Amino acid sequence: SFLQLSPKQESHLKLLLQDNATTIISGQQPVIAGGALYCALKAMSALHHAKHINTLHNDIPVIPIYWVEDNDHDLEEIATSYRLTSDLQVQAITYPESIQSIRHGIGDIVFDEHILEVSQQLFGGTKSSYQDSAHNIFTSHYHIGGTFTRGFIGILNMLFAEQGLLFVSSRVLRLMGLMQSVILRDAEHPNVTNLALEKGSAEVVRAGFHAQVQGAEVNFFFHDPRVGRIKVKQRTDKKYILGNTIVSHTELCTQIRTNPELFSSTVVIRPVIQDSLFPNLAYIAGPGELAYFAQFKEVYEAFNMTMPAILLRHTATILPQKLMQGLDAIGGWTSLLVPDNEREHLLNNYVRSTSAFLQLDEYKSSIMATLDTMKQHIVSGDSTLLSTMSGIEKRVMSAVEHGIHKAIKSTKRRDIAVVDRIRRAGAWVYPKNHLQERLLSVLWAIETFGVQGFTDILHQVVEHNSHMHTLVLF
Repeated sequence: SFLQLSPKQESHLKLLLQDNATTIISGQQPVIAGGALYCALKAMSALHHAKHINTLHNDIPVIPIYWVEDNDHDLEEIATSYRLTSDLQVQAITYPESIQSIRHGIGDIVFDEHILEVSQQLFGGTKSSYQDSAHNIFTSHYHIGGTFTRGFIGILNMLFAEQGLLFVSSRVLRLMGLMQSVILRDAEHPNVTNLALEKGSAEVVRAGFHAQVQGAEVNFFFHDPRVGRIKVKQRTDKKYILGNTIVSHTELCTQIRTNPELFSSTVVIRPVIQDSLFPNLAYIAGPGELAYFAQFKEVYEAFNMTMPAILLRHTATILPQKLMQGLDAIGGWTSLLVPDNEREHLLNNYVRSTSAFLQLDEYKSSIMATLDTMKQHIVSGDSTLLSTMSGIEKRVMSAVEHGIHKAIKSTKRRDIAVVDRIRRAGAWVYPKNHLQERLLSVLWAIETFGVQGFTDILHQVVEHNSHMHTLVLF
């Protein structure tokens, strides 16, 4: 390991070797800058549930583990981090050289001088309270010669080492050949896993939900140094595409036996591999994962394994206390969970809801009624004037609407403090039309709240029921 383990981590590592040890696992791909906030929420949820079970059953060690899925090759997603700037604009920062044609596993990519550009993008602007500290943290974990895996684990380890969270790299497990048994079984019995998944998927569909995960005859990747990580596929003639070569079923199985370090799982058998290596009680899943785990019960059964409990991770939104003022007038902070254009519509409705504008709406209704009465009276005398009167009615009401619109804009300028506060709250709650926890990075939280402040926020979140979204005010 490249980590200096804390005393609690060393204790957990020793306990994990006991025959009666169990685990609580969560995990994520190693996104740059510590990943989105939910990456930290997953870790905190795993720690919380492990501690809770340990309290109830102190004779059985329950070890929290974070599975870092660094065999993945979704480099575009992994290489981009988001932060909220001082003027509340969403800034995307990307490691440029990671977007390349060869689909290497994330853990195989070594940073070059372009990582210095990322640091400049992150910390070249306006200073924040904890920016110097965040800068030092970033550069100590993300530097030339470093990797996405080491950087990601380094930041999360800084937050959770003292609580004893252990980290596992799926790439290291692959290189050690520890994925071999499950992958080989999937290869030796083509389509068996897929049929089990289809059975579980059918149950999900019957319950009225969408089956998110699709299987195949075999469910693993081949790591070819020449072309990268490529999905192994069965052809119609029952031969297999292995990188840029074609092999028979026997040759495929022989390759897995001989070179297990060249094979990694798809999402279909990744949980099975995970739970074949660790005595797992439960997996801490996000809402999306929770949905597709509903398809997996029969997959576990196909491998003669029992599926662990799947627990929902904690979810949260962080908002400055001062921005809560006035939000009740628009229906509370959850009303801000809408796209930007709808938020502006919300502001217009807020302005309209003031007593002055309620009166304007009454005047508008009165004008409409008067115009309609006049139109009916005139048309009753001469029906050929219907089109003329309808046109007049339309032009008058358009002028009225234009006047009200200008009045709203004027009131917005006059009530700029209230409108600005609502806009700022919206930028916090739903940045770039995404939930805060799914977009803004862990490093942004450290930059904004400091390490201790962010840790305190995470502790507040796990005090609440994980089935209820938590609003944390600071």
